Amino acid sequence: MQRVAQHDSPIRRRETALQRDRMRLVRVGAWGTWALCLAFTLGMIATDLATTLARDEPPAIANWVFFTAFLSFPTVGAIIVTRMPRHRIGWLFCFAGLCWSGLVLLPENIAIYTLEASPEALPDGVYAGWVARWGWVLAIGITLVILPLLFPDGRLPSERWRWARRVALLGMALSLVGYAFGPGDLGLEGNLPGYANPLGVETLEAPLLVAGSLGMALLLGIAPISAAALIVRFRRSRGVERLQLKWSAYAAALVAIALSIDALTRLFGWQPRFMPAIVGLSIVSIPVAAGIAILRYRLYDIDRIINRTIVYVALSAILGLAYGCLVLLQHVLNPLAISSDLWVALSTLTVAAIFRPLRTRVQGVIDRRFYRSKYDAARTIEAFGARLRDELDLDTLQAELVAVIRQTMQPASVSVWFDNPAARGAPDRARSLLS
Repeated sequence: MQRVAQHDSPIRRRETALQRDRMRLVRVGAWGTWALCLAFTLGMIATDLATTLARDEPPAIANWVFFTAFLSFPTVGAIIVTRMPRHRIGWLFCFAGLCWSGLVLLPENIAIYTLEASPEALPDGVYAGWVARWGWVLAIGITLVILPLLFPDGRLPSERWRWARRVALLGMALSLVGYAFGPGDLGLEGNLPGYANPLGVETLEAPLLVAGSLGMALLLGIAPISAAALIVRFRRSRGVERLQLKWSAYAAALVAIALSIDALTRLFGWQPRFMPAIVGLSIVSIPVAAGIAILRYRLYDIDRIINRTIVYVALSAILGLAYGCLVLLQHVLNPLAISSDLWVALSTLTVAAIFRPLRTRVQGVIDRRFYRSKYDAARTIEAFGARLRDELDLDTLQAELVAVIRQTMQPASVSVWFDNPAARGAPDRARSLLS
């Protein structure tokens, strides 16, 4: 046995060293991907600045915020890989960030600069537009389809969901082939009009068009099913997994709200310059929420964050409506020749005066409507604390304490012990109530 142990010891040490080197290589690969995405982000900002200077326009800092937002994907991915090298979600975030920055945004910015702002800078800039033409298929497929299917543990909800992953991969493959080699305009969301696909195959136009359309139909059709996978997980989940899915739902709600606001502003023909920054900041919430859920950092704060978000969104809407009414009242009373500075002062003081009581009122309404159990528990404990000051009878106090615990925490059993100071030297004597 000693000889076997002596022969096994170097082998085990060698295996441990190999595993350690493998983990180090994995971490280097993850942070190398992050560094590459950082370089792509700096390239996006540089090309966007060059485009605005060539057009004699002011720098669009909101666009820079939007570009930088996608750096959060590889950042969170690298952190997850560092802590959990074999976790698939970390690698998917790294790859998603690489696709968004290196295959979509940077090539599109390069193409816009070289083909519209400064055509003489790079004559072959059309190939950058070609990369952006099909790169977004990978980015959308990973972000909207693959990640929801595998979140939060990197595995499918069950073996029955394998078909969804296969359909998603098939749709991505068909779309990639169709968009990469299908002839047609190179335009991306109104950019680069009039430039044809440099690698388009005219003789295969019909089958490539069918492949691209079919692949995109499969990809868009499987996206709601991926969202349904999260709903199925949430209904089956308990404890930590439910909190993880709450974080993802919170991030998805923020992105949906930001995109809805952006769509409404475009619909009414008003495109504020700060809108890309708002959309970018909402996109940051996706990897941040996933990182919190997987690493379990401040995981249990999600209910409090959702509560505060609902309260301040409702409060902002009410204050905005009140301010609008004050502005309307200013126009109605304008013939009285009241100074506009006075109106501004009155409006500001009015909003400041009603902020705190209005916040308390809105908080109470939200708690009663969405957090009824916690609201009732808090009210019950407050009432018990008020009665506790005047209660001297131990039997009554014991009964009320048990009733409060049952009502607020709903335990399976309750035990109450009262120490007897007169029996310190003797065996413990206590009264207990079990229910």
